[in-house]
Amino acid sequence: MRRRESETYRSPKALSIFITALHNRRIQYIHAMCLARQGGEDQSICNSAGITADKFTSPLALPVDFQKLCEAERVGEIEPELQAIKSQAGDDPNHTFPLRDLELQFRVEYRHGPEVRQLGSLSYAQLMREAYPGAVYYYQTRPYRVVRIKKQQRIVEVRGERRYFTTPRFLPTLILPNLVGDNLFDVHEFGELRVMECSLQIGEAITGFKERRGNTEKEYKYPLDPALGLYHDSAKFARYTFTSGVVFTHPALSREGVKPAAIAAVLFEAFLMTMPFDRQDISGGADKHRATRDGVREGERFVSVYDQTYGSLRLTSHLMKTEVLRDVFTRAWDIASNDASLELNSATIAALKAMKICAEAEPQKSHLTRSAIPAAEQFVPIIMPGSVGINVHKDNEEFEVEGVFYSPQLQCLAYRGKHLFEKRRAERETWRHGKATMSVPVHHVAPLDGESKMGFYNIETGETLAQLPLDGEF
Repeated sequence: MRRRESETYRSPKALSIFITALHNRRIQYIHAMCLARQGGEDQSICNSAGITADKFTSPLALPVDFQKLCEAERVGEIEPELQAIKSQAGDDPNHTFPLRDLELQFRVEYRHGPEVRQLGSLSYAQLMREAYPGAVYYYQTRPYRVVRIKKQQRIVEVRGERRYFTTPRFLPTLILPNLVGDNLFDVHEFGELRVMECSLQIGEAITGFKERRGNTEKEYKYPLDPALGLYHDSAKFARYTFTSGVVFTHPALSREGVKPAAIAAVLFEAFLMTMPFDRQDISGGADKHRATRDGVREGERFVSVYDQTYGSLRLTSHLMKTEVLRDVFTRAWDIASNDASLELNSATIAALKAMKICAEAEPQKSHLTRSAIPAAEQFVPIIMPGSVGINVHKDNEEFEVEGVFYSPQLQCLAYRGKHLFEKRRAERETWRHGKATMSVPVHHVAPLDGESKMGFYNIETGETLAQLPLDGEF
């Protein structure tokens, strides 16, 4: 199997993390493409040795799920959820995906007349930090202005710039727990403190940037004015990832004056002190539940510590161990009590103390009901027109649904609508063309849990319904 970026695994802790990584489906499939695809490393070696390699086999004892994935890759029987990664990788997955981010790389291009220079490559996560639309990006100490980002071509266009400095204006991180079905892994209750490990959707969005020129600071909001020579048509520059994490709910978090984001920051620091993971592999934040599920109510606030790696390595699952959880809260209380720079108000400190006291109680393992969204045979769950989902086959781009219909061309149920990144251009009418929409298969667009308005499509009548009819209704 290909070793990436000359990484070695020496300590038992690092070896444990590596073994965990093998069960991340995204990591598995990236390695499976490198190793077992037609024309991949395994087949190349077999060809040079004069061995027939129609089927993938290995003399090594590989994890069962990874072995099956390699066999499926060799014969082309790939699950739909992995097909987007396959199309993105093309015939060169070895250089398409770096190990650290597991995301596609964007090439940074500087054009000066006919000359085109390559200024390295960046992951999507790096774009959000240093090369978002309009940013001043520094490469080898030289400043460049990000003029345009072409997502489809994976290109970041830049021009020369003076030594200005820009900082992005982020919206609060969107944390959407998925508590339906197998996405809920484990639940423990310590009195009023409920601790859940589950799948999460994480949304980060930049709405503009601040630029400092000497002592002068100016603010720019998206969409950008083309008169500046900068091009970004959407009201935000967003990134959505799928991962897992641990969600903490407690009544104290919803009290007046409490700052859950501050508690999340303290728990994040305490967790890194307890478990020595790399800071960029973990993150934390706060949000509110957007749907009522077993044990949680809509509007109830929560804090979360989650994996940053796309697809998750489940590093934060250690918080489900009682001894680790108690140690984290002990350290968090120590940080909150002694670090004056945090400036925590009395209500926030009281809420953290209430959570710490609950964590010291005997845990009760909650029974997982794994509630699922009901559906009758002729009704298909859909995102309702007027709502937004994310296209998992197009870099998790936000897609605004305008209609639902059966497409004879796609031979499946489809959404009609626009990607928000291109919405302004799609709605612009000229003498050459009118407003444009596109059709996307329903299974390509995932809902934002608790954010997207869901409904049902009657495949017999073509109706869209906000809820299923009761027995006897038609």
